[in-house]
Amino acid sequence: MKLSVTRQLYAGFAIPLLLIFGIAFFAYKNLANQTREQSWVQHTYGVIQQIDDIRQQYRDMRIAKRAYLTSNDVHALTTYKTTLEKMYSEMKTLEQMVRDNAVQLKRVDSLHANVATLEDYWHVLGITPAKYNRDMQDSLTHVEEPAANMIRSLFASLTNAEEKLLAARNQ
Repeated sequence: MKLSVTRQLYAGFAIPLLLIFGIAFFAYKNLANQTREQSWVQHTYGVIQQIDDIRQQYRDMRIAKRAYLTSNDVHALTTYKTTLEKMYSEMKTLEQMVRDNAVQLKRVDSLHANVATLEDYWHVLGITPAKYNRDMQDSLTHVEEPAANMIRSLFASLTNAEEKLLAARNQ
């Protein structure tokens, strides 16, 4: 059966149009995938930054606590308390950020628990600057060290896991 000229023209236009729509569809899907992947990359960078911020707050908190005990400086005690509050708040934010990853969420919960344990230990001791001496400092350091090592290990684990995710998402 022979096609009329009009039908041949329609077919001639339909084939390129179908090709254009097909290419546009796959380009749209690819762009949507790239956008989604880019948002995950940005999310991962945000998580890494959040972990680094909490790590710095942890350092500042410990320094402020020691500064208060050694110098009886009320400003250091205030810094300790505000840094601790901010750190707990930032850990809750981090918890929300990693809620899609059960392993990371467990690490954040463990980090929170270990910081709370360390804080409770300091409160239970009831150490005041007047009681703080070199022997007390050595004793405190010896008892704190396992908790501090666990906290540092959790920071490293959290960061390493996020960096692995970032490497996988950047491929």
